[in-house]
This record gives sequence, C-alpha cells and structure tokens, in this order.
Amino acid sequence: RLEALDGRLGRDAVGAAIYFLIWRLLPSSSDDKAPELRDAVPASVAARHRRLELAARRMATAVNGGSFRSRFIGPGGTDFAEARPYQGEDMREIDWKTSAKKDELYAKKFELERDMPLMLVIDISRSGRFGTRGTDKRTAIEDAAAVLAMAAAHSNVRVGAVLISDRVEQVFPARGGSRHAMMIVDAILKAEPTGNATDLKPGLEAAGKLLGSRSMVAILSDFIAPDFKDALGSLASRHDVRAIRVTDPAEMGPLPDVGLLPVVDAETGATRMLDTSSKTGRAEAASAVARREASVENAFTASRINPISLSTEGDPLESLEQAFHPKAKQSFKH
Repeated sequence: RLEALDGRLGRDAVGAAIYFLIWRLLPSSSDDKAPELRDAVPASVAARHRRLELAARRMATAVNGGSFRSRFIGPGGTDFAEARPYQGEDMREIDWKTSAKKDELYAKKFELERDMPLMLVIDISRSGRFGTRGTDKRTAIEDAAAVLAMAAAHSNVRVGAVLISDRVEQVFPARGGSRHAMMIVDAILKAEPTGNATDLKPGLEAAGKLLGSRSMVAILSDFIAPDFKDALGSLASRHDVRAIRVTDPAEMGPLPDVGLLPVVDAETGATRMLDTSSKTGRAEAASAVARREASVENAFTASRINPISLSTEGDPLESLEQAFHPKAKQSFKH
C-alpha cells in the first residue's frame, strides 16, 4: 500500500521497500480517474475483452463440462456413488466397512456432483495496484477472474461472484448463461473499492453464507491480509476451494540498499522515511517477509489447499490455463 514519492528511485527498490513494512504499492492519486480513462480509450478496452474471451474459450474447449469441474476440484470427484470390488485402487479408497461385510476388499467409487456452481471471491482492494513487471496484481486478478467466469459459462456451469476489499463490495448470486457471466466480468473490470484496506475474512464469510449446497470456490487475491486462516478453513470444510494467488517478484526479494526512501501509506496517508542502507533494517525486512509467507502457507496447508500461483511477470493467463490444463502449450496472443 505504498507509493514512492521520489520518481528517480527504481521500481524494484520501491517494491522491496514496501514489504519492509508489509505495506503495498498503489499508483498515484491520478489513478482515481481510472474509470474515466478506461471510458476514454474504448479500443483498448475492446482489445482486452477480446483477449479475455479468447482465453475463456480456449480454457472451456480444453476443459469443458464435467472436465472443468474435475480440473477445478481435482481427481476423484466429490460424491460417494457406490462400493465396488477392489481392483488395485489407492489403498485410501478402500471401503473397510463394506469389505468386512463382504469378506473381500471393496473400494469406494466417487462421482462428480453435476450441478456445482462456481463462486469467485475477488480481492479488488487498492493494494492490488502494485506491479514492478509487465502488469499490476489487480489487472492479473481481474483477467483471471474474468476468464474463469466466462469459461464456466461456456461449460454450462453456473457462476457467481463476491467482490471484496476490507468489506463486501458487491455480490452476484450464481446463475447460468453468458449474459450473467458477462455482467460479472463488466463489474470486475470496472470495480473501484469503497474500502481502503484489505481483509479477506468478511468476503470469505459472506461467500460461505451465500452458498447453500456444495460449490466450487475460487479465491483470487495476493493473500497479503490480516489472519484469514479460520475463515478459509471454514469455507474449505464445506466447499471445494481453490486459491489463486497473484504476486509480484519484488514482494519476495530482499530489500536493496538505496539509501533513504520516502514512502506514504495510501490507505492511511501516513508518511515515513525508510533507511534501506541499514543492515538491521534489511534483516528485519527479510524476517518480515518470511513470517508473512509462513503464515500464508500455514493457512493453505491447514485447509488442504494447493494454491495456483500467478505472477505479474510473464503472462498470468497462460499460467492459469496451464494450471487447469497442464498439457496446453500454446501461449495466449496479445
């Protein structure tokens, strides 16, 4: 949530300094005019929509219908269908109760639920406007969410969305059809948060209350937020949750020695000077990043979630497709 005041400093140095305080970069106040700027360049907006639609069709073609669900929740399905004679399956699939009754080994057979909707929980907080490479995190999150929404519609999967910052910003119940999916996409690309901070808990809790039957849930965020472990665990205990984490390389790197760095917290307006030449300060920065990453990893591990990682470096959409369809090799065209 930091913004460099001295334009002469390198963006990588600024990015690293951000995580010295576990703050994150935002663009200058002129970015508040983003909606107007988007409206002023309809050709660029149209080109982005075309690219997202192409990406969605590619994904839907590769993993459509039941395959979309199986790629999302993983192999094995979710519903117990029947017990059948054991034929060398994973030992964990043995149905010991049935085996004891039949006096021979039986395995559990699972099937995918046929009408599992997809709920997107999308972090649109201001901290997402940080990026030191090809794009910023917010754009990568928007694009990934839009592609998932359209791919779900193409695969006849109902889709909904919860847009969040430090509060619930917008809610779209899960419905079918391309028109509904495009309404969600339009909202994602135009959304500007009313909340200034980042907190995943309200959004995760809202998604849990909104969903009745078992659903697929995709959480798109950088996951740099106050403790969300319990809220994530509660949601994952009742639904098939995938975490799609977007990061920037500067977030993980060491703090460089660039001398005094004036920074401002764009959410609170607080300003301070960072002495990046201090070895102690750089050591504290590295320790802070390590603690943050350990906390995020612990939250995922506790909920048995294997996150999909996207980076602002390279093509996030291509990485997303690879996660859902590992055999795909052709790159997206800009």
